[in-house]
Amino acid sequence: CIEEQGARLLLCLDRRTGKVLWQRPVLTTPLEKKNKLNSYASSTPATDGRHVWVTFLDAPHPRVVCYTVDGEEVWRATPGEFHSMHGYCSSLIPYKDMIILNADQDAVLPLRAYIVAYEKATGKERWRIDRPNRVRSYTPPAIFQAAGKMQLVVSGAKCVASYDPDTGRPHWIIDGPTEQFCASLVFTDGLFMMTGGFPELHLMGIRPDGTGNITDTHVTWHIKSRKIASYVPSPIA
Repeated sequence: CIEEQGARLLLCLDRRTGKVLWQRPVLTTPLEKKNKLNSYASSTPATDGRHVWVTFLDAPHPRVVCYTVDGEEVWRATPGEFHSMHGYCSSLIPYKDMIILNADQDAVLPLRAYIVAYEKATGKERWRIDRPNRVRSYTPPAIFQAAGKMQLVVSGAKCVASYDPDTGRPHWIIDGPTEQFCASLVFTDGLFMMTGGFPELHLMGIRPDGTGNITDTHVTWHIKSRKIASYVPSPIA
């Protein structure tokens, strides 16, 4: 981001030399309000080797833009609005022929918090999830094959939830255990592991084979601790 100009840029670098091969001004707009630890370009682009997708906030609207790897714009989409006192940081997640964006946020009705999937090639909306609670969180969804099905799992907005990444339909949900989250889940040894968040820090192991509300049935272990749980860093398994 060139802050003096309000310009949000996408850059392509030669990975061997660091030379800038091309750069594109994705949008130019006034700087949004943010936390001092955040930036105006916190979202990580995604690529499949042929196209690259990037997102910035044109407050109050997120913009999702697709380019070829040569820097030619293919499409752009506006999924809705986004409101957070800490700014924007949602990274795009590629899955099959879709690109997925999590927009957990402080949405006041009739506005909605949402997760949305677009077709990679065209920018056509494939599905949309109406997220519960409408509370800001900052977690990139993670996708795993678990319990015999594909699961898009995300912690945020006072819950931990799993969805079908092909359709957006819910698999299961856990209430809490706290309000806001940053770290993505991992899957190892037959369990999802969650760490987060704010105002309390928790670690949780979750069995992946549930349906509906599994708060009281599928949490294998749960530790509340500021000494071993992390708020921002995601675990590695």
